[in-house]
Amino acid sequence: MKVGFDIKSLKLGLLPVVAAGLLLLGALVLAWSGWQVFSGNRLQAATGEARHEVAEKLNPLMQTLLDRSGSLKGRVALINAIKAGDPDAARAVVTKAVPGTQAVEIYRTDFAAGYADPAAFGYGKLGLLERALQDGKETLAVVKDAGSPRLGVAVPVVDEGQVLRVVYLRHSLDEVLAAAKDVAP
Repeated sequence: MKVGFDIKSLKLGLLPVVAAGLLLLGALVLAWSGWQVFSGNRLQAATGEARHEVAEKLNPLMQTLLDRSGSLKGRVALINAIKAGDPDAARAVVTKAVPGTQAVEIYRTDFAAGYADPAAFGYGKLGLLERALQDGKETLAVVKDAGSPRLGVAVPVVDEGQVLRVVYLRHSLDEVLAAAKDVAP
């Protein structure tokens, strides 16, 4: 008994049909791959446009917040309140200068309270304070504070070239979220 495949037994009329079917299948695979690439590129372009739109909306908000916060850096009333050891007066100066501030905290430059328990204090908040101190200017970031993400601003208060304290301001993310709402493609 002979087992095998005999090419002569194939009907030549079937060969073009099989070849056409394979070519059609290959064309469908290529078309599907092309459609996926096209859709991915279109989504990437739409995402880039949405990101740009959100940045356009947020830039004036963030710049205003940074400008107001930056005005605290050498504010005489704030410096006098810090030197006098009056945290309530210092907080009043800050909340008056930067409307919408939910909380004001004033820290020594060694950040002993933060390094005592960084997990409870907040790693992001501690990093923000350190960056503001290192850069010597107001710094803004989204940090986890009071149990949820918040907009944090840290400002070094400088008197006669020496940093007295670093002021931390906590703001809500509502304006940021409103600017980004329903923008995703």
